[in-house]
Amino acid sequence: MKAKERSREENLVMDFLSLMVEGLSQTFGSRCEVVLHDLALGEPSIIKMANSYVSGRSDQSTIDNFKLNTLINHSRGDAQVNYPAVSGTGKYLKSTSLLVRDRDGAPMAALCLNLDMSEFLGMHNALGDMFGLHRTSSKPKPDGRGEVVAKAEDLVTEVLRELGRSVMSLTQDDRLQVVRRLEQKGYFLTRGAVKALAGRLMVSKSTIYNYLERVRG
Repeated sequence: MKAKERSREENLVMDFLSLMVEGLSQTFGSRCEVVLHDLALGEPSIIKMANSYVSGRSDQSTIDNFKLNTLINHSRGDAQVNYPAVSGTGKYLKSTSLLVRDRDGAPMAALCLNLDMSEFLGMHNALGDMFGLHRTSSKPKPDGRGEVVAKAEDLVTEVLRELGRSVMSLTQDDRLQVVRRLEQKGYFLTRGAVKALAGRLMVSKSTIYNYLERVRG
């Protein structure tokens, strides 16, 4: 698809975003993929990318329509920051997506960052086991959310030890088994349990709900 003709101002914005790809990728290092989408092009929309081996995508890859629609309709503005994701190669990512609009308010570009957290999660789990961090959670907050997080840490750590796996090495079947075990223990009867577990497993809440449907089905 031929891109619409842009104003000088819009071209300057795109040039600046292109520079941001280089600057951000060099600042955060080789574990951070930075992708610039030109949303006026249709598909494929990628015009610049750095450290693409993080996700394994190519410049012919397309932006996920669900992700784009979620970003466009996001209630907190045109930025989704530090949300968990999983790459096509199974890497656990911390992602940020920024939507740029033209002066008419139409989506013009998307700047996306994907930081590979796999090694950091491995170090986190190793240090947690070494220093007993999963067993020495802070006192629960008055609303009970601190207790939920502590319970998630303890129960998930227990299940992971039984499986002989770390969070970063879990397969989909492993995560389903974790949810099944927690369901049997009555963990999900507690308010906030899904959010706490999603954070522990580095997946979205909708993923946990999908696992629950399969377990309860």
